[in-house]
Amino acid sequence: MLLATIFVDFNLVFLFDILGTIIFALTGAISGIKLKLDWLGIIVFSSIVGIGGGMLRDTIIGCVPVSVLQN
Repeated sequence: MLLATIFVDFNLVFLFDILGTIIFALTGAISGIKLKLDWLGIIVFSSIVGIGGGMLRDTIIGCVPVSVLQN
């Protein structure tokens, strides 16, 4: 029972981590569209914002090393 609880908690945290990164990337893509960037600019900008936002979130909550370097 304890193993199942740990497995569910880990999947839930991982799911929130992925959802947060997707939201940061969407925010970057919307900003890139507003700045009238081309497709490559939008992809690069949203990737940088998504990864940077996730790293900033992990640093603020004290999760060291950050998830990008961990997985």
